[in-house]
Parts: sequence; structure tokens; C-alpha cells
Amino acid sequence: MMLRSRVGMARHVLTVVLLLLLLIIPAATYAGTGPLVVAVATGGDVYWWHQTKWDGEMIQVYEGNALKPFIAPDGNRVAFTAGDDGLPQSLWVVADNDEARQMLTPAQIGGALVDQVEWLDATTVYFNTSTLSEFGAVPQDDLWRVDTVTEALTNVLPAGEGGAFDIARNGEYISVVSAGTFDEAGEPAMDGEIRLIGPSGEAIETLLTFPPIQTFSHAHFYPEAIISGGAVYTAIPEALFDPQDNEVEITLWRFLIGTDESEQSTITNNNGLLVGYLESTNGIYYIENDPNNGSTLYVAENDGTAPIAVTESERGNFTSSECLGLFAIWNSRSMRVYSDPTAIPDVILNAENLDNEIIVDVQLPCGEILYIISDSTEFHLTRRVVASGNAEPIGEIPIDGEQSGFAMDSLMVFQN
Repeated sequence: MMLRSRVGMARHVLTVVLLLLLLIIPAATYAGTGPLVVAVATGGDVYWWHQTKWDGEMIQVYEGNALKPFIAPDGNRVAFTAGDDGLPQSLWVVADNDEARQMLTPAQIGGALVDQVEWLDATTVYFNTSTLSEFGAVPQDDLWRVDTVTEALTNVLPAGEGGAFDIARNGEYISVVSAGTFDEAGEPAMDGEIRLIGPSGEAIETLLTFPPIQTFSHAHFYPEAIISGGAVYTAIPEALFDPQDNEVEITLWRFLIGTDESEQSTITNNNGLLVGYLESTNGIYYIENDPNNGSTLYVAENDGTAPIAVTESERGNFTSSECLGLFAIWNSRSMRVYSDPTAIPDVILNAENLDNEIIVDVQLPCGEILYIISDSTEFHLTRRVVASGNAEPIGEIPIDGEQSGFAMDSLMVFQN
């Protein structure tokens, strides 16, 4: 492994089950104090709600084959992927009070599919692509930029030179992760790499190189490299995954942007799943899965120290807020919100007040709880203010008769 051009620990051939070791960017809820903005894609349609516009009504801005929305940093544009058969073949953008416009066609990106999408600023979108093979999606390790005003499309990094990415909130830096490769014999052929670039693709520095991680599948393992608070956070497995004792050692890295400083620590999980970073409390949360005793959710310092067990033997979803240190644990029939890992949680929803409805999604913008519940005919969006406990409906979205009433395609929340 190489750290900022300095040779570090010796190489290891790492064997990790992909689904059991994954670093995930926190849920698509951006913290702030400005107006709340919500975009939903369901049944191929896109709905948009803005706290200060359209008299508080949720409006439909697209009808057809939309898949996933992405809200611009100022809340005044929504990008979304679209395509037939559930394939993200194109990228569209709708601005305030305008018709949705197609930003690119499949032919412009060589017939590839739009994969990861992020906004740089109020008008600029970055994305990478993948292609389909008999084994599933194959990342092209590229990076593209589209100006949503002029519709100018730029290939920032060609195939093989990009990868998974994260954009700093101020737009100055982009982290790029390549996974590395194996040869036909299953031996490491090329190391993975985490590096920083500028918005135009200019190289800034290489933060880390690491041996490719075996996933026992045709999928490649891309550790996330999260840019937060002037630092880049990532987590890399550093020990052989032993299926017999179900233990894997994970190295946590923190690189301070613009300096040569970095911090390194390790945690050991039993059949471990590292979930992500809590920006508001400068910590991490992760899950230990025990085949016999279920799973345990831990919240710890960002170096993995002082872990606190929050829940045990429980399956569910975890959503965190970047603002107040809140997090929610929820499933289809209950939602609990924690202000502190050791505090008694607030039970927001449970079987007693849900009747025959189910919870579809939960997000935690700054100081609020946004949740969607579903009955057999509509999705109901509600926002609840944490401080007062007051709740008010945002709107209802009819459920397409051709789709299940118990599935929401995509939800994104933004607060600048």
C-alpha cells in the first residue's frame, strides 16, 4: 500500500465478500438552514416540492421513464436519470418553472449507462458511466461533466482514468477511486487508487494506493472516499477475510486536504459491515453481523475508538443527519430517532399509529424528520420539526397501478 507517494505496509491479497464490507456515503440529505427541497421519482414520474415555492404544493415535473433525482445545491434545479427497462440511459434536468430538458443521449457516451451522479454547483453535474455484460454492470472508470445551462458535455477523465467519486461541498475538490484489477489467474494485476483532482480533471495528489480486493464475483470493490470538513475519509480492509472466524480488520484513513498529514486506525468486525461517517459528530457508525445473534449497530469516534452499542439483534435501515447528530433506525413498521447513542429514542412511528400503512423512506434534513408512508393508493410525505414535534403533510403522490404500493423508486432531500 502506498500513502501519498510514500511506501507503506506490504501488499496483501485481500479476500472480502463484497456485500459484507462496504463504505457508503451517508443518505442523500444535505444539511443546512435554508428552505427544504424534496424530489421524488416513482412510477417513471418526477415530483418536486420546495418549501418556499408553488404555495407549498408538490408539482409533477416529468412523466415517463425517470429513475432517480438529484437536487442542485441551490435547490432550483433537479437532475434525474431516465431510460427504458429501468436502465439509466440518459440524464435530464428541470429548472424552476421550465420544461425538463435532456442533457445527453446514449450515443454521446458510447451507448453506456449513466451511473453515479453529483452536482458540483448550481448548474454543473458530474457523472460516470457503466456498461452491461452478462454478469451485470461494468464500471467504465470515467468522469463526465455537463453544463445544464448550455448543455455542453465534457469528458473530464477518459475510461480507465476515473472511477467512483465524491465532490467537496465547496466544489474545489473531487475524490476519485479506482478499484484495481486481477489477472485471469485471480492474482492482483493493478493496485486500486484514491486521489484528488480539481473540477477540470487536473491532478492534485494521490492519497493512497491499495491492493485490489477480491469479491468472489465479477464486481469490483470501490471503497468510498468521502470529502468532509477539509479531509478525505475512507476505509480499506487490511487483513485476509477468514470465513471460519468471520473477522475482518478494516483500516480507517483520514487525509487532511492541502497538507501531508494523515491519520490511520483500525477496527475489527465480526463479519463486519462499515456503514459510514457521521459528519455532525465527527464519528462513524458500523454494524457487526453475527450469524447466530443477529446484528449490532455501533456508533464510535472517527478512529473507531469508544464504540457504543445502540441496537442488537435487529434488522432495519439507518439514516443519519449531518447537522444535529441525529440518526434514525427504521423499518417498514417502525421508526425511532436518536439524539445520542445512549439516549432513549423518540418513537415516531410504530404499528399503533400506522394502521395498514408502511414506512417507505426516512431522511433527516437539519432539525427535521422527513418520512414517506404508503397505503394501497398513495405515497404520503410528511415533515416533522424535531424541536417542537410538530408534523405537517407535504403532499401525496398517487401510486401507479402498474407498480407495487409498497415501493418508492427514489427520494432526495436538500437543505442549503
